Amino acid sequence: MELESKQPLHNANPGTGISVVAQSSSQHPCDWGRALAGAVSQLVEQIMDTTGIDPCHEPAGLDLSLHISDLPGGKRITATWQPDPSATENSSRTGEIFAASTSKK
Repeated sequence: MELESKQPLHNANPGTGISVVAQSSSQHPCDWGRALAGAVSQLVEQIMDTTGIDPCHEPAGLDLSLHISDLPGGKRITATWQPDPSATENSSRTGEIFAASTSKK
């Protein structure tokens, strides 16, 4: 099954998080790997561009949410990252992530 990764779209308001969208040309979950990997990769790049910090190297890790919706002949996969303001207690760098993501427009 061939999968397509579409140009990522990111949320216009980073203070509420960043979302990246990819499309899969398959209806089967076992075939979504390439589209999902592309979405997560683009999302990490967007987070790094917004915050200057690689979230994959943070002690708290990287929490993402996924939303899968139907498309004719495939699925739309949306990966979203939300800054966690409560994480500032655990890491000053995580606090920097939140501050940077809420200050950019």
